[in-house]
Amino acid sequence: AATPLMLAQLLQLDTLHTSGSLGAGESIAIAARSNVRSTDIDAFRSAFSLPASSLKVLPDGPDPGRTADEAEATLAASWAGAAAPGAQIVLVPAATTAATDGLDLSLAAIVDHALAHTVTVGYSACEAALSETHQAFYAAVYQQAAAEGIAGVAAAGDSGPAACHAAGSDA
Repeated sequence: AATPLMLAQLLQLDTLHTSGSLGAGESIAIAARSNVRSTDIDAFRSAFSLPASSLKVLPDGPDPGRTADEAEATLAASWAGAAAPGAQIVLVPAATTAATDGLDLSLAAIVDHALAHTVTVGYSACEAALSETHQAFYAAVYQQAAAEGIAGVAAAGDSGPAACHAAGSDA
């Protein structure tokens, strides 16, 4: 099982952590489709002797509650706090509507309202599977984030970026 210490070593954060740079004064926003139990985040932090949680939950629109995506949101908030134990973690859950994925609504709200210094999206879809309009949305929101000084971090997928491509395909 992975631990925050292992994560720090893997990401070469251990030197920063040892010197006392734990992310104080920084903020990380998590784009999500689900709310979480703050007690789960607290239990994770306690189990690994991390400072008490500074989780802030700011739903975009009506709170979607805890949905099937709760585990993903919990993992993202827990491990962001492990990477930067002193940072303010901001979870922005948003419900999917008939027209828009909740993840996209959350990401747009984070950037539009400059809710954090860093925004992270832990899952979505392969770029090749997205429509041109959806690709344009992501390009625009990440360009806006960069212009506002917000760092964007997006997952490459559990199997890495090549998992989006069919075997033997260059596309």
